[in-house]
Amino acid sequence: GIGRALVRHARRWAREHGLQMILAEATTKNYPALCFYQNLGFQFCGFNDHYYTNQDIALFFVQNLR
Repeated sequence: GIGRALVRHARRWAREHGLQMILAEATTKNYPALCFYQNLGFQFCGFNDHYYTNQDIALFFVQNLR
């Protein structure tokens, strides 16, 4: 789908520019996004409970490019 194509493009762009990883973020309430990132091989790497003004918690995922 479109989401997978966008992530593929982001990976390609990041590699071409010498980046070692890409980071993704989603709120704990966005279950489809959380599943999407995990299905693409992203690994949970942290959270921030002050990221959003509405007090939602942000979850961060990383994918190494090497």
